[in-house]
Amino acid sequence: MHRGEVIALVSGKGGTGKSTAAVNLGWGLAKLRYETVVVDLDFGLRSCDLLMGMEDRVLYDLSDVLEGRVRVEDVLLTDARYPGLCLLPAPQRPESALPGAGQMQKLLCGLRERFDFILLDAPPGLGEGFQAATEECDRVLVVMTPDRASVRAADQVIRLLRGTEREQIGLLLNRYRGKSPDSPSPEETAAVLTADLFGVIEEDETAASCLQQGTLVTGRACSAGQAYAGLSRKLAAAHRSE
Repeated sequence: MHRGEVIALVSGKGGTGKSTAAVNLGWGLAKLRYETVVVDLDFGLRSCDLLMGMEDRVLYDLSDVLEGRVRVEDVLLTDARYPGLCLLPAPQRPESALPGAGQMQKLLCGLRERFDFILLDAPPGLGEGFQAATEECDRVLVVMTPDRASVRAADQVIRLLRGTEREQIGLLLNRYRGKSPDSPSPEETAAVLTADLFGVIEEDETAASCLQQGTLVTGRACSAGQAYAGLSRKLAAAHRSE
């Protein structure tokens, strides 16, 4: 029986580039011929559709599925630019209720049967969206930036995850500007947080330009594009070995 891998991308605070990481890792996995879906769980503040340049294509959203109005197949968005990659958008209505544990389990059970990878873009913080993303996932990637506030927030996230006895926790350091006397190396940051360093995405002008244009950077001839491609291969290799 087919069983896709569920990966939750979380962050303790906003502005870490978590959604950007979710869609770019998703595109990297799709380029490796893995059927992949990104599920936007940031209810009220969705952004994955914008990052993929698909904001004008959203007719239904995840709340329509949860409330039984339409099927998942009616909501999934695809784009000729990203073959093999689907998006399940979040609602923009802030009053929409986040999925409960039973609803999330049912949703992921269906997605596991169809996709090789399911990437959950959790809202920032440690609230209900965080719980919805992490309760049924196989792996958690904690996305952070090098600033002190983000490091402290990541520490809180990792402490909470360790309390659930979750083993597959990786640290993704985003917008890294290089080591300086005032900032530790990625390895030193991971050691302080007692977490495995999954990968590093350097600050990149091409990535910033893609962000504004609604296109993905994975695979492009720039540091961020190559880093996302490499990290996608890393996820694929781990998936094959399990």
